[in-house]
Amino acid sequence: MDTDKDKILTYAEVQKGLIDDIKLPVLFDLPPVLRRAFDAAVSDIKKLDENYRDEISNVNYRLLLKYVR
Repeated sequence: MDTDKDKILTYAEVQKGLIDDIKLPVLFDLPPVLRRAFDAAVSDIKKLDENYRDEISNVNYRLLLKYVR
């Protein structure tokens, strides 16, 4: 999913990766659910570092998957 190989995932990269690359079946309206999960993951990271940007690292990708679930 990390198309520019910077070890940081933006929302656009995550959305493209889950929909186009992984080919998640559209069982529900994914973009709003994915946005909320992404924002929740970023929010959890911002609790530790308030200067954090709206991106997630490859390491913190697991938080996003937790919230999508």
